[in-house]
Amino acid sequence: MDPAMLDSILPYLPRAEVTLEMLDQARMFDFSVPRGTGSAIVERMSEFYRESESAYRKHASILDNAHRILAHPTDLRFGSLERIAQKLIGQQYTDTEISQPAVYAVRKALIHAGFAFGLDFRSHRTTGVFQIRSKAQVQMVDGVRHWLREYQDDLALSANYPKGIPESQKKEGTRVVERFVATAKALIAQSRSTRDVTIHGSVGPSKVRIPITPTQNSTRQITSRKFTSTDAQLIRFLEAWSTSTIFKRHPRIEALGPVLLRAVGAYDDHPLLGQDTAFVFLQEIGVLLPYENRVRYDEHLLLPSSQHSKPLEQLMTSLLEMENHGAKFNDTMKHLRKDWGDLAVFCIDGASAMEIDDGISVEPITNENGAEEEAWIHVHVANPSAFFTREHLLAKMAGHLTESIYMPERPFTMLPRWTTEKHFSLAPDRPVLTFSARVNMEGQAKEKTITPGIIHNVVSLTPADVSQSLGMKQSETADVELIVGGRLPPKQHVKGHNVTESQRQAL
Repeated sequence: MDPAMLDSILPYLPRAEVTLEMLDQARMFDFSVPRGTGSAIVERMSEFYRESESAYRKHASILDNAHRILAHPTDLRFGSLERIAQKLIGQQYTDTEISQPAVYAVRKALIHAGFAFGLDFRSHRTTGVFQIRSKAQVQMVDGVRHWLREYQDDLALSANYPKGIPESQKKEGTRVVERFVATAKALIAQSRSTRDVTIHGSVGPSKVRIPITPTQNSTRQITSRKFTSTDAQLIRFLEAWSTSTIFKRHPRIEALGPVLLRAVGAYDDHPLLGQDTAFVFLQEIGVLLPYENRVRYDEHLLLPSSQHSKPLEQLMTSLLEMENHGAKFNDTMKHLRKDWGDLAVFCIDGASAMEIDDGISVEPITNENGAEEEAWIHVHVANPSAFFTREHLLAKMAGHLTESIYMPERPFTMLPRWTTEKHFSLAPDRPVLTFSARVNMEGQAKEKTITPGIIHNVVSLTPADVSQSLGMKQSETADVELIVGGRLPPKQHVKGHNVTESQRQAL
């Protein structure tokens, strides 16, 4: 539609925010655009709709099977509306672009396909990206829906049987649910012997205190029961419902979660059998860790351990195996590296920082009288890309994540921690890529260089160490310490150096 067509109706549109008073007035007075003024726009919209309906009828055999054509057997996929349209019907538009009514017909097909396609309400208007659920996940949801409907049918029929429906007359879905409920009840009883249940979306702290030492953590893994394949299907359904919003547009599917929780019968005191209760249930049966954060399961973060993508899970497993087999890396820039000798490299990070990825240093430049006129300012950054190609597993993982994601419980880093700690973080005798600028006393850059190098004299400091070394006043606001379940041992970290006078001057 030509934007100029809207000029005729603009004078009739509100010029300020629509208030409740205006809405009340609209019930008694007609504020609509006059029919004659808006008729051309309405006709164009109607024409667009008719063209999209015609396009749908033309491509119905393809659009009605969009998920079968686009979906991966096990992996969650993403695609923009334009790319999906090109994949589905693009071959029939070789000489011209796909018309907008035809693209709209494709969108209509995706929306009407139900759970098979999803979208992120937070960003879809901007990105136009759709999620293409895996065939395995769609089959899982369909299977669980069938079982739970059979269970509900038998539940209704049980009113006719004072002693319950005979085992031989129970539907398959009822047997599946009852077997799962029996296993779940046993696991819940075991969990509640050491942890109380709460109504706040998480189990309580453990009643068993295990000392945390440098060689021992506080977690213990107990194996008691093995889930069947049908149990696993029901668990995956509850995971999908409780840890994300993928059923938000599908109330008929969303309503099935409480049916399963009600069958377990362990949460009668919960005010609502909703997603929070399902999350607690999965913790109690040992599927989710007691301290797990449901944000990590967000489909749009697509973290390697979120179970949305089999290839990602396999990639993560391969990286763990690489660590166990003692991976070795070859420095492809070794012959180009400059040795920075004893130059002090200040790495300023928090005491608990896990990745030391940059440091700074300064080299004064003096004139013939010994006065400092200029200085080289160096920023040394970690240089992992010199050790693997873009086809390497590490590159693929870093390329997928694009950045490290920090959550309260744990970080999800671009590169595995073992690679940064043992090879790539800044430390004595480690490689770096140095960005340098020669500046005068007014801060004007006179020259810039980029140099592969190797550093030796690393000075690790916290921001507080720097402030103390420079005689800067520390904040007088006292930290507030809250302890739940016991005090953790102090984290191992490098204490601030006793900064020498020359290093203080450099800072």
